[in-house]
Amino acid sequence: MKVLMRLIVACAFFGLAMPGMGQGKDAACDLVDESVVAAILGAQPSKKFMGNSSTSGEMYACLFQTPRASFRVNLVIMNSADVAARTYANNTTSNQQVSFQPESGLGDAAAWWHIGTEAYGYTVRKGARVLMLDTRWNDAHSGGGLKERLRPMVQAAVRKL
Repeated sequence: MKVLMRLIVACAFFGLAMPGMGQGKDAACDLVDESVVAAILGAQPSKKFMGNSSTSGEMYACLFQTPRASFRVNLVIMNSADVAARTYANNTTSNQQVSFQPESGLGDAAAWWHIGTEAYGYTVRKGARVLMLDTRWNDAHSGGGLKERLRPMVQAAVRKL
């Protein structure tokens, strides 16, 4: 997960995001259906907007939380598809902390990833945008069936990009 967070931080500090997109503070939240998030988490979540705008660009994050789990949507809008492709490639390589598996049929590039039994998600690049949907579990969720349950939500979010 540290690798994925570095991607988001890099975009903010090195000006890789496109300023002035005018997405609004809830751009990331608008990419997912809250009722589907509730079904995945097993309870109605609280929602927090975590948009971050600076002179170097815009990033959007939305966090849905329950006592058992959380679901985060991160959207980073970069200044070009080439920059997004390089950044995505540099940050979706498996290592000791996170395992990435390439996925087809989602945007220009996509990967399913997991960190042990506590975090699972998809990272997708489409044009100049990188989207990450991330689930975190407090009770060592097995992840069984989660990939298949998240994929339709990811497909719907990618269509909105």
